[in-house]
Amino acid sequence: MAELTNVQTPLPGAPHPSAADVRRTKRAGRVLRRFAIEVDGDKTTFMPGQQIKGRVVLALEDSCSIRLLRIRFSGIVQTQLYKTETSVTNQNTSTITLFKELETFIGTVLPGSEPEVLERGEHHFPFVFRVPAAQLPASFEGRCGRVRYEVACVLARPGSLNKLVHCPVTIPSTLDSSDLDMLERCEATDGAPVGRWFWKSGHLEVACSLPKTGYTSEEVVPLRIEITNHSGSGAILRDISLKQRVLYKIVNEIRGPNTERIHRINFTERFSSQTRKVNRYINFPLPPATIMSPHIRSTILTVSHVLVVKIISKARFSKPIKVELPITITGFPAVYFNDNQTVSIETLPMYQQRGEVVHSREDVSTLPEPPAASDLQPDSDDGFEDEA
Repeated sequence: MAELTNVQTPLPGAPHPSAADVRRTKRAGRVLRRFAIEVDGDKTTFMPGQQIKGRVVLALEDSCSIRLLRIRFSGIVQTQLYKTETSVTNQNTSTITLFKELETFIGTVLPGSEPEVLERGEHHFPFVFRVPAAQLPASFEGRCGRVRYEVACVLARPGSLNKLVHCPVTIPSTLDSSDLDMLERCEATDGAPVGRWFWKSGHLEVACSLPKTGYTSEEVVPLRIEITNHSGSGAILRDISLKQRVLYKIVNEIRGPNTERIHRINFTERFSSQTRKVNRYINFPLPPATIMSPHIRSTILTVSHVLVVKIISKARFSKPIKVELPITITGFPAVYFNDNQTVSIETLPMYQQRGEVVHSREDVSTLPEPPAASDLQPDSDDGFEDEA
């Protein structure tokens, strides 16, 4: 005996659906063969000012009544707070809508409108959007926030649940590392005594410097390290790392800045107690944007980076010295209306997708799931409601 699916149990006292109603419900589920968004060239990365061209494909097995078919291109910055001490579902979110463009192919959201009937077959609805020519924050996925750009389409049919399809779009960083404020020299110094209490035997001094503060993704950073040893013990230069720190503002609460990504190079060098002065130039390669996001600054989300140099004395009870150099990772130079992009921009994959290798000591397997369309707080009249 065949088992019916997707048929809800009627409430007590409610009339039972007829056999014709059941057949109509099952047939309606098979009418829609394909509903998808196709972008020309299967591109996923676009710079501000570039056009996003494509089509919405709607393949029907039979004629179908359409109440609304609408597409949306939007960009948002969103932070969220999970109150795990009470319930996982109890959460607060803050959202900034960077832009939103709507185009309606069929129907309207006005009440009382009559649906339009589409015949059987495959229907194409072309669309063209232009990424705003502005200084947009780069695409980002973090533990409690994100910067997300997407093309989404909603299909509403009488008597059926709304269908919603998404096409994520990656926007690289448009900051320019050649700006004058990023060409200033960056320096930092620190020191600490060697040993402790009765075992003190002098101190260490460390000075680190960079020729500038702004760098692009995958660029090599020339790091200069100067160590002055005023003790009777040797020293160890170890753990040169780049840390990505993220600050979230959710409603009236601020979290961070927390270190969410750590990228380090395997570098360890030991110096004897007779070595009083050490000068080292170390080339530190920055990771690609798929591993570590560029700099982002907004009212609810801030992503920053710092280079950390760690020095340890060989004497017992000595505290390590950590020198931090704040830098700005700009991604790629600002290019707005030039379609002749470099190969690295054209082939740049999505930011921080699951399954990629993340250079971090911290557990990143608990990243929040992508938000539902209802979490994005769209205008109530745009017709975009998540599929139940």
